[in-house]
Amino acid sequence: MKKKLCVLLSTLLFCITLFGCGQGCSSNSNLTFKSDYFSSSVLPPDFKETLTYTVNYDDGVYYSVSSLIDKTAFSFGEGSYVTELSLEARYPENGEISDDIDLGNSKIFKYTTTFTMPVTYNSVDYTFDNNNENNFLDIIETETYFCLMEKSFAPLYSKTTVDYTVFSQTANQKTVSKVKYVSTFKYGAESCTNVFIQDGTQTKTESFDYDFGTLIDNTQLLFAIRNLSVTKNTPVSLPVVSTAYKNQTDILVSYIKTEPVSVKLEGQADITVNADKLSFSINSTKNSGKEHFVYIQKDGNYELLQNKAYVVIYVQPLIAYGNFESMGSLEFELINASN
Repeated sequence: MKKKLCVLLSTLLFCITLFGCGQGCSSNSNLTFKSDYFSSSVLPPDFKETLTYTVNYDDGVYYSVSSLIDKTAFSFGEGSYVTELSLEARYPENGEISDDIDLGNSKIFKYTTTFTMPVTYNSVDYTFDNNNENNFLDIIETETYFCLMEKSFAPLYSKTTVDYTVFSQTANQKTVSKVKYVSTFKYGAESCTNVFIQDGTQTKTESFDYDFGTLIDNTQLLFAIRNLSVTKNTPVSLPVVSTAYKNQTDILVSYIKTEPVSVKLEGQADITVNADKLSFSINSTKNSGKEHFVYIQKDGNYELLQNKAYVVIYVQPLIAYGNFESMGSLEFELINASN
């Protein structure tokens, strides 16, 4: 369980049944969202949104490297994270969408993300053939199709392609492993099937029953949080399906405070927007993991950055395998938004 927790919260970007009662109320209730920007009544037919982030390593602002971790064993360069959201007039033609889901003439969302992060290791042992190379580019790519807000952003299909390195430290050894797999989830009206392929070989196929519209896919998490109304007295929890857990896992989203945030847009002077600082982690009294932090835009400069409830900052904690100690965090900062 602890290993799976670490995979979910420190390598896959993002995740979310109910604590108290927010906008999704039980595992058998359809999720509800609130948004001024993503209802079908306001979306133009050619809608497309592209968000670009820089990703930088941080030691100290949010999470510090544990004294039990050799911080000289790894270093990160500047990474990037790009998301593209668009309306699709019809289903893709490659069988991604289950035949038992009938949405009529309704359009659906296509959502792709690409995360890249350069990393260098020093004085470590490798569990794979590294060809005497110590520099790597970690990559996570996702492609997801899901319904419009009126149908609870219900996921239809997701594909996650992963090729990254994992640092592990024990009392006697520092090790780097390679993780490479493709994981797909195909959602039907009453069941979901996950196919997990590692190193080009199909390793496992699993299915589980669920109620359509009552959960989201892990790949949608940051988008879903943009469409929640989280207040000080009303934390929100959403069921999420991920490669790490297969069946739904509950992730609690909580409000911390509203504060001004500086946004450094490419080619522009820095602007300041007010943002809600939220945290999210597994909704459990055991193995909840370290909190992730996300800043959701509340207002904006309409010439430079319209108010579309963008995620302007996202903070992802990093955890070392072996001793499960903190390695610091990655900070995602919005630098460009186009739609």
